[in-house]
Amino acid sequence: MEVPLSDGSSPSAGPRNWFSGEAHVSVQARDIGVLSLIVPHPDGLPSPRQLPPSPKQFVNRAVEMAALDDLVEHRGLGPAVAVITGMPGVGKSAIGRYWAHTVGATFDEAHLYANFGDLRVGGGVGVSDVLGGFLRALGLPDAAIPPGLAERTALYRSATAEMRMLVFLDDVAHDAEVRPLIPSSSGAVVVVTSQGYLEELIVDGAGVVEMLPLSPDHAELLLIEMIGPARVVAGSPDVQALRDHCGGLPLALRMCAAWLVRRPSRTIADLNATLDDRDAEPIVGIFDMAYGELPDDLAGRYRDLGLLPSSVLSPESAGALWGSSERDALRCLEELAERHLLDVVGDRRYRIHGLVRAHARRRALLEDTSARIETVTRRVVTWYLAATMRADRAILPDRLRLAAPRGEAMHPPLRFDSAADAFGWLEEERPTFVAVIEEAHRRGWHEDAWAMCEALWPFLFNRKHHVDWVATHRIGIEAAAACEDPYAQARVRMQLARASIELGQYEEAEEELTEAARLAAGHEALSGSIMEFTGILCTESGRHVDAVQWLERSRDLYTRLGGRRAVLLQEFHLGRAHLRAGNPSQAIGSLEAALGAVDTVDDRITASQIMIDLARALLAEGSVRTARDHLEEAVRLARAVPLPFDEATAGVLLGQVLIDQGDGAGARRCWQRAHDLLVAVGSPDADAVRARLAQIG
Repeated sequence: MEVPLSDGSSPSAGPRNWFSGEAHVSVQARDIGVLSLIVPHPDGLPSPRQLPPSPKQFVNRAVEMAALDDLVEHRGLGPAVAVITGMPGVGKSAIGRYWAHTVGATFDEAHLYANFGDLRVGGGVGVSDVLGGFLRALGLPDAAIPPGLAERTALYRSATAEMRMLVFLDDVAHDAEVRPLIPSSSGAVVVVTSQGYLEELIVDGAGVVEMLPLSPDHAELLLIEMIGPARVVAGSPDVQALRDHCGGLPLALRMCAAWLVRRPSRTIADLNATLDDRDAEPIVGIFDMAYGELPDDLAGRYRDLGLLPSSVLSPESAGALWGSSERDALRCLEELAERHLLDVVGDRRYRIHGLVRAHARRRALLEDTSARIETVTRRVVTWYLAATMRADRAILPDRLRLAAPRGEAMHPPLRFDSAADAFGWLEEERPTFVAVIEEAHRRGWHEDAWAMCEALWPFLFNRKHHVDWVATHRIGIEAAAACEDPYAQARVRMQLARASIELGQYEEAEEELTEAARLAAGHEALSGSIMEFTGILCTESGRHVDAVQWLERSRDLYTRLGGRRAVLLQEFHLGRAHLRAGNPSQAIGSLEAALGAVDTVDDRITASQIMIDLARALLAEGSVRTARDHLEEAVRLARAVPLPFDEATAGVLLGQVLIDQGDGAGARRCWQRAHDLLVAVGSPDADAVRARLAQIG
């Protein structure tokens, strides 16, 4: 039996915090089991600036720029949405970036960016994952971000309701990828680039800016900007011929201009003659020409780019691809960027255009032996696995792992000084993980594939990238089965089951956990984790009696194995299950046992969360004085960490206790603080607390 609050709501409407003994880390969440390492939250919300750099060479397409300006000027009551459409290589992203930087000061509260081409998995993008990233960029802690797309969309719209902001969505394929990411603010603008027209967005009022290949005049301007007016004769048929060779595509024209910059004595006519001699389609001929001018060593590295699982790379990942030092890799990346074979998209981050990447891969398949291609690919997979394992250990040093550690001598080395560093790297490289696991499994490196799933666990569990989580683990299950390793299969299945629990797919979760339990027979620690997850499944699906039975079995097993922290967390789970089942006296026993063990593992985060639930159970039993003591201590601990949701939850409960004791002024202070905390992180729960403040005047 839960204790109702003054407005008749249930305390479970507030934040709920779940823990995993398997993860050996405390968890803060709202509605489901969500691992969250809590870091101090700054006062106020940050102003994210996620836009990639503006292109260095850009022909000012006055008509298209004016069309974008007009869409913003006449956006009406809602946000302006502009769809920039056109063929690959025509300059959609370039004009989007250029225009966004020219108007960025007008939308000064947030600049958000996502490249859907980098994130696309199996033909689709996890829009919910993109929303999660945007919400984090806006300052919301992981604990404030719900798992479902609908809930994230609602929270995003609430958080952006009055913001002057710009959202740039690059390389979108479908209308449905855009809709949840449109803010509700009339002071917002959304720029979308796509090869298609995205007709449903147009029906909804989006404006369209169609990018056509550069006209001869604009091609001439681009060449003048890159190689100087002295080498470009206005109206020359040579410029028209070069424009035709390039199909008017800025990407191809920049590559040709780079060829001329390196040869100051050569003319545009000379370049046309070189292209005329090539037996290939015009665009392919330009790529072949640029490739043919590379020194042998750089040419080999260019071909290797076609084998990279991702279109984005850093000096570290490029060094792994090429088997070189980070410094040497950076030198080569800069040279390829100078030749316009790579784009600079951030600090030490480079992107290879899809057309260039396809050409690099074609050259690799034509020129390199299968043995060399396999060696290069193996280097990349091995490096990413080793780096991910290092990140895993930086986040959770002490947890159950089945895969043997890798990377003691990884090259180039990658080190993480903190969990925050590890999370940052994992977030940057997220688009690569699915591709690496797919490639490893396809080539028969099955152990690497499932081991990478295991190493990604704390990242996926914490950041809630559910699309990637499910995609990687389905491959991981196949890979573990190919290894004929039952424990590995059980490991990946139970991790996939946890994703299903979070997504409310309880039948799928139960199937995975049942099979995992069968496969894990004989491995006690793994079996204990599966029992724990099964208990959490039962709790979330409302089977509280079953939950208690599973969690007691897990606790007893961990007790025998000597896992002090795991036992503490199982007692916490048990207390929650008893409380939900309407057994506050039994909940008190489990929660007091958990609280008594906190000092042995030095965990203030867990202590504050246990105290909140213990106070709820005590209130249900009428022990108001003791409950108040626990809530006051929970507020103090949560503020010290800080844990804004825990502090707000404890503050709301404490305020109700004070109201019941006749201390209206104290209740107002508690509720005002809770309200301010919830507003700061954009929580919709702030409205309920505001209503309570209004009730007491």
